[in-house]
Amino acid sequence: VLPIAPAMGLSSTCTGVGRPVCRFGEACYNKNRKHLADFAHPWLEGKESPEKAKERGDMAQVHELLSLGKAGKWTDVKAILSQRPDLVDKRPEMRSFGLVHHAAWQIRMDAMELLVLDFGADLSARTKEGKSVEEVLTESEQLGDITPE
Repeated sequence: VLPIAPAMGLSSTCTGVGRPVCRFGEACYNKNRKHLADFAHPWLEGKESPEKAKERGDMAQVHELLSLGKAGKWTDVKAILSQRPDLVDKRPEMRSFGLVHHAAWQIRMDAMELLVLDFGADLSARTKEGKSVEEVLTESEQLGDITPE
């Protein structure tokens, strides 16, 4: 069993072929024989379950949400969460912050309110480094607004 697209922070697995899954996912347009031999494309090869396909699609949307939150585009975050509130607390392993941490770092209490009151975000969520929302807020207040990685 091999991890699918660890660079995207996915936890899906692919069995059998013994090749890493292409990090570009369904957006991959490379038809080079070496690329196809070196990297698995289970969605093309009929080897991906519907559940794994959904998980991969969800992770792409989670990355988009986190990038919007990091950029402070909370209106766009709200629009997506209105359709997919189940994604509010998702944080792929490779990402340091979840949405609540981005809001805390930016000292955006309006965004925190939106996430917690409207979408039920978990304030006990930890960053990749194990920091609480309160610790992120305190650090941001001490350092000023320096965008985290």
